[in-house]
Amino acid sequence: MVDELVDEDRGLETEQVEQIAAMGQIPNFVFNSVITSCSATEVMAVVRLGGRPLQLMIMSPPMAKTLAVALMARVADYERITGAPVLTAEEVSKKNLGS
Repeated sequence: MVDELVDEDRGLETEQVEQIAAMGQIPNFVFNSVITSCSATEVMAVVRLGGRPLQLMIMSPPMAKTLAVALMARVADYERITGAPVLTAEEVSKKNLGS
């Protein structure tokens, strides 16, 4: 029963994200790297494209953890659906360097 509720909630979240993206009224960006930092009160992430900073995200530690958990769940969904494991950028880099 709990899994059914979780799956239903995921479906609603997916629908909401798709609707928001389709409206085209909020800025969006594509990035291929991220650097992070934290202080006693906040977590920061700078998303970059080709090494060029695009956006600074500043969030509370609870929001950062919530985001991390949500992203890991979506990556797990992707891996389950496609049957393909997702490598981190570091893993891809090491693989390309032959290490």
